[in-house]
Amino acid sequence: MKALKKRSTASAVALVVIIAATLFGMIRSANAAARAVERQFEHGVKVTDVNGQKYTEKSIQDQLQRRADAALGLLAAVTDDALLKEDADALRKAREALLDADTVREKYAANEKMEATWRRLYETLTARGGELPASVESYASTLRGAQGAIDKSHYNEAVLRFEAEMRAFPAGLLRMLGLVDLPETFGEA
Repeated sequence: MKALKKRSTASAVALVVIIAATLFGMIRSANAAARAVERQFEHGVKVTDVNGQKYTEKSIQDQLQRRADAALGLLAAVTDDALLKEDADALRKAREALLDADTVREKYAANEKMEATWRRLYETLTARGGELPASVESYASTLRGAQGAIDKSHYNEAVLRFEAEMRAFPAGLLRMLGLVDLPETFGEA
């Protein structure tokens, strides 16, 4: 206790407490901002159109669910076709992997796999010739449309903007020390 009675020691202790509290607050704020960006994956990104109107675009998670639902419909439409069993099984597994994926990176990989498998199944169907059932065309259209919406999503831009903000001092220091968990981009950004 005698050491704290010295003005220089008390000042040093106070300075350390202030710096530690400031650093703790910065870490909390940066991680909260990172979570806010990450939530946009599930809830959509707020954007402004060319006319200055603000809206929230459908989230990537919603689009992935639309794709999973359309893949299930496509599977139901071709379930009785023995010649498509291998392609249908591959699509079923890819769909399950998408639904089971936890992280943004896992969801991206599973979505890419499902994209390749449903296209292979669709190409096999179209190579046979003849008119495809309307349900197959409808599911294919939904799969294409949802993927198009994912490709146009502003989520990756939001992640990259946040990463740019985290490069500036002092946030960049927190990032280099691994004290801030950055949100993941959906694929290559």
